[in-house]
Amino acid sequence: MKLFLVWLGLAWGQETAVSGPEEASIAVAARPTIVLIHGAWVSADSWEPVQKRYEERGYTVMAPRWPFEPSVGAVVSEGDPFVSLGVAQIADEYQRSIEGIEGPVVLIGHSFGGLIVQVLLDRGVGDVGVAISPAPSKGIVPSLRAAATILPFVRLKKGGRVPSAISRKQFGRNFANGIDADDVDEGYRKYVIPAPGRLFWEATFRPIKVNFRNPNRAPLLLIAGEQDRVITKGMVRATYRRQLRAGAATEWRVVPGSHALIVAEGWEKLADESLEWALANLGEGQIVK
Repeated sequence: MKLFLVWLGLAWGQETAVSGPEEASIAVAARPTIVLIHGAWVSADSWEPVQKRYEERGYTVMAPRWPFEPSVGAVVSEGDPFVSLGVAQIADEYQRSIEGIEGPVVLIGHSFGGLIVQVLLDRGVGDVGVAISPAPSKGIVPSLRAAATILPFVRLKKGGRVPSAISRKQFGRNFANGIDADDVDEGYRKYVIPAPGRLFWEATFRPIKVNFRNPNRAPLLLIAGEQDRVITKGMVRATYRRQLRAGAATEWRVVPGSHALIVAEGWEKLADESLEWALANLGEGQIVK
């Protein structure tokens, strides 16, 4: 009897049931931690609505800032270490944070954050990933529209190690096209910051490599915006076709909207469907809703 009670106590301590209107079909050791990775020209605060939505469902959510990330409205100079950041350095910082997390990790990234998700999964960091409008890696050729949008921000000076600011007009025309002007104003005021110019130099001349044949890569969902002018759906489809070579679970979807999918109308559905796919692909013994 004593041994039975000890076993019962251990089993109780090891399993956590998911309560609420959407109970999990499987009891699991722990809910996954969700890590949100933002892209260029916006701060980590751009994930605030999504982070709050996930936290209200009981998840632990992290939305780390990039190294040396400035606050909205801050002036960034050429000597600031932030402007020299490349994809690998940003991915290194996320990897250090994620490796200290116990239990499964869901990675969700947008734009350059979507590229960083792929870099991390290639390194074996993270248990499932969602890349929303991901920036291209080596081998993915930008569309003419995307090239015309990004080339004005590519600086040859100092290997691109200069601040890259985006104006309200540029933000509304290319980043948040199709969104109500008042919402564009609010988004620009709340979230927009300068970007490291090095990112655009790298994307043009020395894009980071992702091993598309990595058989150990975790499941990956790629999402494209139908009206995206920065990362067109054709570019996302090209990434999807390359990622299929890994033989791991890979899917891609096209949703209505521009590059500003995570803050535009319909972001709730995007957030929900991204998480649902991630949970369903964590594998046997994980939360499956």
